[in-house]
Amino acid sequence: MTNKPFGMTIFCDDIRQETNGNFILIGANPREEIIFNKVNNAHCMIPLLGFYVKIYIPIDLKFHSITVYARQEDNETKKTLFKIEHTKENFPSAPPKSHDNKPFYAKLTFVQRIPGIICHPNGLIKVRMTIDEGKPIPLGIIIYKFAEKQNP
Repeated sequence: MTNKPFGMTIFCDDIRQETNGNFILIGANPREEIIFNKVNNAHCMIPLLGFYVKIYIPIDLKFHSITVYARQEDNETKKTLFKIEHTKENFPSAPPKSHDNKPFYAKLTFVQRIPGIICHPNGLIKVRMTIDEGKPIPLGIIIYKFAEKQNP
């Protein structure tokens, strides 16, 4: 296999699903960072963080399960926000080659909404994928920090 699995995450304020199955991403974060106004206490909270995750797996990849997870890490916190396991049966089947002889990728899209994330200064939330508990594959990262000066 020459093609590698890959994916990406869009972080946003909320995610809604329409009756036709489409997703609406509200407040998608183009900078992939959250800057909190400087406050006197040592932490802030993300009221709700949406994760729109797409993963692509080569059709010819042999595997049993794929795990997608998000980890929060800062000076005081190291914890898993979510962890989802997908088996090969979750992926749609497709022919191994396209009409121009390029390999097909199986695609899986899912969303996750996490409320009330407590943040301490200068941290990050990273989304990773592992295949059969192997080496983590990056899917996205968002950093959070406190503003240098307090806004009036």
